[in-house]
Amino acid sequence: MNNTFRHLILASGILVLSSYAANAQWVQGQGVGVGISALAVSGSNIFAGTNGHGVYLSTTNGTSWSAVDSGLSTFISPVFVLPDVVCLVASGGNIFAGTVGNGLFLSTNNGASWSAVDSGLGPKFGTAVLSLAMSGNNIFAGTDNGVFLSTNNGTNWTSVNNGIISSIEALAVNGNNIYAGGNNGVYLSVNNGTSWTAVSSGLPATTAVQSLAVSGNNIFAGTNDGGVFLSTNNGTSWTAVNDGLPVNAQVRTLAVIGSNIFAGIAGQDGLNRRPLSEMVGVINTNPQQGMLKPYAGGFKINITKNNIAVLLPGTLNSGAITVELVNIAGRMIYSATHQSHNGNLNIPISGLSTGIYLMSIAGRNITKSSSFVVTK
Repeated sequence: MNNTFRHLILASGILVLSSYAANAQWVQGQGVGVGISALAVSGSNIFAGTNGHGVYLSTTNGTSWSAVDSGLSTFISPVFVLPDVVCLVASGGNIFAGTVGNGLFLSTNNGASWSAVDSGLGPKFGTAVLSLAMSGNNIFAGTDNGVFLSTNNGTNWTSVNNGIISSIEALAVNGNNIYAGGNNGVYLSVNNGTSWTAVSSGLPATTAVQSLAVSGNNIFAGTNDGGVFLSTNNGTSWTAVNDGLPVNAQVRTLAVIGSNIFAGIAGQDGLNRRPLSEMVGVINTNPQQGMLKPYAGGFKINITKNNIAVLLPGTLNSGAITVELVNIAGRMIYSATHQSHNGNLNIPISGLSTGIYLMSIAGRNITKSSSFVVTK
């Protein structure tokens, strides 16, 4: 990883061009007393699934927790046993909890009680529901037998596995894109699970993906022995973002909550937390002065009223530069060639709407890209 991370951050409504030193990292928070294997957010509530201790609830942003597991336990003579809850998903007041060997459960009252909803997923005992995700009215479940889909709130399930050759331990939804992680990396479906393609460039070939999380156009993948990876291009490529995490961290679960991303690590009873601003660029439409000279690395972007000003790296500080700008839907909205002057490039684009964009700059047989967010 580079010695310095350069990001665009929003501070007090003003665009600030900032450099984060290499000590920017994950910070461990308050634990629940047992290992955390799953996270889900419903309003201001955070739910944590655990290994053999059911589900916990925090209403204080993770600083304190209480058990909410009525209906989750199974009678194994002579006692009731709580299952390993390895995945959670929350939507519209419904909380789904997937377990290892005990099927799938639903709570409609913030975890106060739970009931089984696993018809079609396989036998009640023995089926491992390893991951969950929601896309509109569709619920996807990743299991040891691939991906299943329910269109009726979990009442019934059908298999949707075309192109997948492994068990699925992680699922995430980003618009029309559905991501599935397993022993063979990450798969992407753009047609509601009808078919899947592998998107794993940059992920270690021997590393299983155990968790996925989405923030805007950024996809985070937690692995079983390689920590956390980030993709800013819909899974086309991945980069490790591990400063502050244990070496070879087993990342059981990831969740984006507010301005932070949280990671549950095997062997720890607490959550690791890191601000998204350390990894994700944010741009505001207020102008910022003071872009002085080229630098080594990618490039910095500043939106003014009438154009986009770009500070280029030293490798592209003069000559003809080809610029392309693509919106979140993948539509090219600008393509032209310009001349850079002393490391600065002015692009005559104005009136960009709020959203996520990808800018690519090419020159001297070098191409560099950066995603950014426009906020109002």
